[in-house]
This record gives sequence, C-alpha cells and structure tokens, in this order.
Amino acid sequence: MPYSIRAETGTPYLFVRLYDDYGLTEARDMLRELAETHASLEGKAVICDMRDGHVHVSWTAAFELAQFFREHGHVFGGVRWSVIAPTSLEFGIVKSTGRATIDVPFEYNVSHDPESACHWAGVPLDLLTALDESRSQSDGDAELAGSPANVETIDLPELLEEFRSPMDSLPQPGADIETIDLAEWRALSRDSASGDAQGVA
Repeated sequence: MPYSIRAETGTPYLFVRLYDDYGLTEARDMLRELAETHASLEGKAVICDMRDGHVHVSWTAAFELAQFFREHGHVFGGVRWSVIAPTSLEFGIVKSTGRATIDVPFEYNVSHDPESACHWAGVPLDLLTALDESRSQSDGDAELAGSPANVETIDLPELLEEFRSPMDSLPQPGADIETIDLAEWRALSRDSASGDAQGVA
C-alpha cells in the first residue's frame, strides 16, 4: 500500500503521504479509505504529500479522481485540501484534478513545497517536519537492521593469514643461509692482504 494516512490527535489536521510508485488505483484507494473512515471532513485540513512518490497517473486519470471527489462531496465538502507536488508533472496533474472539482464545495490548493502547502492550509509546519524526522529515523533504523542476506561476515583468522606481516615469509636462521665464522674470515683477509703485498714487491 503506497500511502499512509495519519490524523494528528486533538487537531483538525490529517497528513496523507504517497510514496513509492503509485497510479490511479492507489490514489483512488487512498481517497476511498478517507471516505470510508470519515463521515465528513468538513472543518479539517489535509496535507497530501507527494514528495516521496513517483506518479504514474495520466491526465485522463486526473479527471477520474475529480469524479471521485464529486461523487463523495458529502465527505470532502468543507475540507481544506493542500497538496505538495514537487515536480512539474505532478503539479500539473494535481492542478488539473482541482480545476475539474470546481463544483465540489471544498478548498483545493497545490504547492511545490511544504512551507507553502502548510501556510495555505493553516497547518503548523513543525507538525509536518516532526513527521518527516520521525519517518527518517524509522528508515534509518530499518537500514541499520539490514538483512542477513546483505550482511558480509569476515573470518578473522583467515583475514590475519591473508594479511600477515611480510616478515613471516622470510627464511628462518639456518635455513638455506650460508654462515661464516668471523675469526676465520679475518684470517683469510690477512692472508689475502699479505699475498698482494708480496706480489707488488
């Protein structure tokens, strides 16, 4: 279900959020749920937030949504309906829906940003901001939780073996290394020097 509906307790404010990919069916389902759970929305302000969704609604579908508003005028009459439509495509489609509902007795507004949408509807912006922060926190917790299928585990002993110190691979003393007795080497050096001197004389 690519939408959520939240009523702010003790206030006349409703927050509707559309997210993921949605089209005519999902938008109509959202409106139908509002109609089924509210005998009347008169006196209420609805913020319909489309910032997190990807619209797949044609211009023809926009008029079908307008028809739904007309058929349920007894529910939507008297409501202040404010939509946040961030893209030009969404803005145009939602604006067309509003123009097609001119005979529905409610107030309808479309804005690109949440500040304008809340100001027009008389909804405190900090309420929407708090919902955004709460949702971001929930998304962050879910991301941190992750899925076992997407978590890479590391075998520490194997890692240490792979990246062990290069010194470990050096030959050990006595293994394929020729050793020389220091005293013997000095004697050989003296004999060599003496022989060289005799040859010169």
